Amino acid sequence: MEPIHDGGSGSMNEVELAHLAWSIVDRQATAVLEVGTGRGASTTVLNEAVSGRVVTLDVNHATVQHYIGDDFRDKLGKTTFIQADSHSFAAIELVARYGPYDTLLIDGDHYYPGVNQDYLNFAPLLAPGGVCFIHDIEWGDVRVFWERGLPLRRPLPGHLHPPVLHKLGPNLGVVLFPTPPNGRLDVS
Repeated sequence: MEPIHDGGSGSMNEVELAHLAWSIVDRQATAVLEVGTGRGASTTVLNEAVSGRVVTLDVNHATVQHYIGDDFRDKLGKTTFIQADSHSFAAIELVARYGPYDTLLIDGDHYYPGVNQDYLNFAPLLAPGGVCFIHDIEWGDVRVFWERGLPLRRPLPGHLHPPVLHKLGPNLGVVLFPTPPNGRLDVS
């Protein structure tokens, strides 16, 4: 894979991208949701690493078009691009049509209310045993959410146990949702 950006501000660096790719391949991910396409660096890695499909959601795909090219949809053939506000009901409904997901990457809105809402909107779309990555956990409001966000400390609906948080690198966190012993959620 050729580098598509300089790894500067606003993008995942090479180490973070490697952690993400390794995790996707190791877990044999087949359905990935990315909230926040940005320049398309992580989208490109996800598209290459996943054995199934990637759905990426952003308010504007002009940035990814600028960095990858006008034919970005062709180059990233496993990826479905949804252009919408991640906090809108329409976006949630559109994204849910492609679910459930085994992997979620949150790297969109970087203000506390926004990252909190992205987590609340999309983590419930994860299948049992799913994984949520959160980028920029050492930056501003995302850091506050990572360190003190109440939703990260509570079980998802139907789950018996709260998620387990782990730092994969200085700026990439992973939220693990334990799989129930029978592999199914308690929906009673």
